Amino acid sequence: MNAPPAITPKTALIPVGAGASNEVGVLNVFKTVELNSTGRRIVELASFYPKAHLVYVTSGMDGDHGPRPNGSFHYGHLTFGGSPAAAIDFGALDHANGKGDVRMRDLARWFEDVIPGAAHIVELIHTTPFADDNGFYVRNGQRCPSCYDDQTKQAHLNHVHLALSQAQVKAALRHVKAL
Repeated sequence: MNAPPAITPKTALIPVGAGASNEVGVLNVFKTVELNSTGRRIVELASFYPKAHLVYVTSGMDGDHGPRPNGSFHYGHLTFGGSPAAAIDFGALDHANGKGDVRMRDLARWFEDVIPGAAHIVELIHTTPFADDNGFYVRNGQRCPSCYDDQTKQAHLNHVHLALSQAQVKAALRHVKAL
């Protein structure tokens, strides 16, 4: 019996609001998302997520993410450990329910699995109110159970914010491609 062919991860640009692709091996990216080179690598990393077709990329350098240009890793002007860094937001909310989404919990857990140790992550913000997961946060390479205020936690109820430096994402890509 032959093994199923390997899925080559890919991304597809879609209109805002189109949501997840539901096509195995395809990660949707809103057409309005602006990415620098580090952001493109983070999206490439996410395309290897086995359930990438259930989530989508909602923002990169676009949108309002605090004071410009140095208010957020989203704007691509900050570095971490001397390496350029970027932040990407991933979503899965198809219908407003105010209860969180297990797809976001699972994506955040996957990122932590393929990027071993919080020290290898600039920021990871994820909030899900499930009995088996109370959300977890990484800021400046350190796990911090309560380093974000309630407004930030509520804003991340149905999406995952991931910031990595170029060096970190290159290492994570090598790791995930070797799996």
